[in-house]
Amino acid sequence: MNRATLEQLLIDRRMGELSGEVGELIDAYLAVQPSDAVVALEIDALIEKSYAALHTSPPTNRPLPPFPAAKVEQALRTACVALSPVEQRALRLQRLRPLAVAAALFLAFLLGTRTATTPEAVTPEPVQLAIGDLPSPAEVTTFWSVDRYVTARSSRIDPYRRNLEWTTPIAWPRLGEQQ
Repeated sequence: MNRATLEQLLIDRRMGELSGEVGELIDAYLAVQPSDAVVALEIDALIEKSYAALHTSPPTNRPLPPFPAAKVEQALRTACVALSPVEQRALRLQRLRPLAVAAALFLAFLLGTRTATTPEAVTPEPVQLAIGDLPSPAEVTTFWSVDRYVTARSSRIDPYRRNLEWTTPIAWPRLGEQQ
């Protein structure tokens, strides 16, 4: 048997979490395997030392007692009777607080939608967004034409533009005169 699995089973057996049949099978296995029985003794000793270090009693498998709902209800009734009439009224009003908040929000929403003023219709003046010189449709054959691009580039004058003269592929190009 795998040592990790054996240790987990031995811990579960010692804590009382295994069924009776599985506990009997482990006891029979430990009787046949004395080396694993030593591991069982080590685990038992470790658990006993853990209990001693924590100063607690070993865990028991008894169920929790039922919730004392009747005693709690009786205590609440007694506490409410001991309250003055003003305190009892305040307690009743506290129960209505969520309803009051919801009603206030509803009224605020209703008044906000009813009393909202609508602005008068204002006709905006037309605004010219872009100013440009457009050629006549007869001058441009198509929007993406090469002729249009060449015409637009050649008509622009750039004072800093110089011609590049490259007479031979062996020599470096020279800057010519300004256009």
